[in-house]
Amino acid sequence: MPAFTRRDWLKAAVSPALAALPARLPAAPTPDDLKPVVDKAVAFLKAAQKPDGNFASNPRFGEPGLTALVAAALVRNGVAADDPTVTKALKYLESKVKPDGGVYDQGLSNYMTSLAIVAFKEANAGGKYDKLIAAATKYVKSLQFDEGLTEKDPKYGGAGYDKPNAKGRPDLS
Repeated sequence: MPAFTRRDWLKAAVSPALAALPARLPAAPTPDDLKPVVDKAVAFLKAAQKPDGNFASNPRFGEPGLTALVAAALVRNGVAADDPTVTKALKYLESKVKPDGGVYDQGLSNYMTSLAIVAFKEANAGGKYDKLIAAATKYVKSLQFDEGLTEKDPKYGGAGYDKPNAKGRPDLS
């Protein structure tokens, strides 16, 4: 008699759970089902915006990344890029662009810049933000570890949340 394989054990373990599932799972919600929820979320976010365009006045609460996430979410959910809330958010993000091309305030420059790229790409009608996106992309790529490393080194191509630290090790956590 042959021994049980791992596949046999897995089938035996999963079969009772599969039998308990309903014959037909409910359908995913339609856009019409989601519209009231999205409308409520958009209204909340619009009301939460600060006068200067950000969504959390304290950089310790994730600015400018939080504003970038909100701006991208608004545009992805049907709010026009020229809507006053989105425009103010993007103007705030533009105010955080550094000479090195990064979009950050203090710390987490890789993360913040990456989120800003997403927001600017979402609202990039007519190529308005092409130069800014190119500079930010160049900045993010500049944070990758490759100098003096070969492709066999696990650090090669890695990046951390910010500029490389003194130890020259990307945060791969």
